[in-house]
Amino acid sequence: MMKGVLLAAAILLAASGAQAQWVSGMTSSGSNVVLPDARTNLGIKSISIKDYGAVCDGTSRPLSTIYATLGAAQAVYPTAGALTDELDGMAMNNALEAARTAPAFGGQRPAIVIFPQGICRVNTSINATNLRGSAVELIFTGNFIRSSAAGKVAFDALGAQRLKITNLTLWGDTGADAPKVGLQVGRTDIAANNQSDSLTIDRATVFGSFTQAAHQNFAGEQ
Repeated sequence: MMKGVLLAAAILLAASGAQAQWVSGMTSSGSNVVLPDARTNLGIKSISIKDYGAVCDGTSRPLSTIYATLGAAQAVYPTAGALTDELDGMAMNNALEAARTAPAFGGQRPAIVIFPQGICRVNTSINATNLRGSAVELIFTGNFIRSSAAGKVAFDALGAQRLKITNLTLWGDTGADAPKVGLQVGRTDIAANNQSDSLTIDRATVFGSFTQAAHQNFAGEQ
């Protein structure tokens, strides 16, 4: 098992001069979050994971603390696989899905996803796979992700294109909760044009315990 791994990545492959249009759009009904409409804004869509219910105070909040059944949870968080899934992780995946479906602008789907200050608990993969657009950026502003995604990729950006990740701090939990990989990037199928080009990682720190690697650059055709 790999422990105490510190990864400081500063890989600049592309830059963009697009400007952000800052917006907000959170509503709630009782204890359940009503998802903002990802198609209501023009230009670059700015999305916060807290708009989707993330708390990020370091406390474990499985979906079972909010929802009585998995079906009820999946109505709000479609990627949920069990009521033991952490709320913060589900909120992240909803925010990333909103970035995927942001309104087209100049033929692309630009978006900025904000990960505000705090300690976020996740036990499933953060899914940024095949996330593509013009100047899609994930900004971590004093945010710390504690991952206990046992045997899984903690932060998966496989197949992402024109994606920028800024100030990521990711810690892999220990023992049986250790993820397989911390941060994964790379192409999935070069023949299908799923190569991971124009990817920028600016100040990423990945440390803790991982059963395979803290960082993996994967080539799907190998």
